Amino acid sequence: MSRVGTLKAVSMKLLLASFCLNVLFVTAPLTAATLSGSVRSIVEAIPNAQVVVRSAADGNEIARLTTDSSGAYQQSFLSPGDYRLQIGAAGFTTVEVRGIHVQSESLSLPPILLTLGNQCGSTPVVHYLELLPGQSSQARISGSVADHTSRKQLQDANVTLLCQSEPECAAPPRSARGRFSWAVVPGAYKMKIRRKGYFEDEYSIFYAQAGFHTEYDPIYLDRCRGRCLPSQKPPAVCE
Repeated sequence: MSRVGTLKAVSMKLLLASFCLNVLFVTAPLTAATLSGSVRSIVEAIPNAQVVVRSAADGNEIARLTTDSSGAYQQSFLSPGDYRLQIGAAGFTTVEVRGIHVQSESLSLPPILLTLGNQCGSTPVVHYLELLPGQSSQARISGSVADHTSRKQLQDANVTLLCQSEPECAAPPRSARGRFSWAVVPGAYKMKIRRKGYFEDEYSIFYAQAGFHTEYDPIYLDRCRGRCLPSQKPPAVCE
């Protein structure tokens, strides 16, 4: 081969190599992160729970995971962005987790608590969890009180939050009107709801999860007349 031909061949190889590098640079992800966490009940880890990772923008499914024997899950090679999780397991209520912002580094979420399903009013239903900023170890709970028939919010209902049993949860009772939202120490609480003309309601188990803002479904009160005796209160109905 002549010197000219050799130079042309070398030039073609360099051009091809440069093209391949440009393609690799364009198509390869700039960063990839790992999202991990665990799912548990009040007493133990929940294996075989289903964890669906979705885009926060459009709800498209990114990945579908299953927790291992220790209740742990992990999804690697996530692009930076905002995500939400849908978590459920047989016999438990399904929970949506919002506010997950994945950056270049790995993100480990606080443990997520699932409660038993179909308790028909004995335990409030979680509407969604939202991750608190800054890897907070505190908790926030919020919700509202409404008329069971009209579904309209009762602005003048009195809501009282009481500690359940754990010493570190000890705090004075807190009250709000109709709409409640409290920053609290993580743990189990009791909640009493009163409003004139309605039967008093009480939840013996009300959870505040560490690292999350827990928004509960509305708590519905039933109307009554006269003295509103507890014995006259209609039985709880599964919504």
